[in-house]
Amino acid sequence: MSPLITRKSFLQLLASATPALLLPLEARGQSGLTLDRRERVGDVFRMFHQLGSHRTATPPDDDTAEWLTGEVSKRGAEGMPRRFELDRVDLGASFVEAGGTKREALPFFDGTFTPADGIRGRAGAPGSGNPIVIVTLDQAAISSEGRSIAELRRNPAVKAIIAQTEGGMPGPGSRQILASRF
Repeated sequence: MSPLITRKSFLQLLASATPALLLPLEARGQSGLTLDRRERVGDVFRMFHQLGSHRTATPPDDDTAEWLTGEVSKRGAEGMPRRFELDRVDLGASFVEAGGTKREALPFFDGTFTPADGIRGRAGAPGSGNPIVIVTLDQAAISSEGRSIAELRRNPAVKAIIAQTEGGMPGPGSRQILASRF
């Protein structure tokens, strides 16, 4: 059975809800941002940034929940953070190394764990017969949540996929290397 909502959609929905804390309880037409409102919006973003890394199940995540509860309360609503148990994976070193050159990388979100000694083998394009496959993922492929490389992922001869991403914004930092074992 397919999920009712994808992880990507859930995170987008969650991120879009935070600015709603800045809105008044009663809806009314607004003629634009006043200086006071701009300062309030800026204060919210500054405070959120000062709370640190917002990674789930970390102390700053708890601080963020307390802060958001206070912000909701200031606006006359009632909120209470819910605690729940979860297993979290903290990444260690994540990189791709070839010919003595090491490049930082990110694992695929839903990939498996690579053994401590890594994966070794020849790398090549899809269909090359090499156990490590190198692909480039554009914005459309990234948005497909892995469907664009699903066949590679099911291929038992493929031991790892290295994907260079091409984001929607050109310039420094617009490329990332993703690597995963399946």
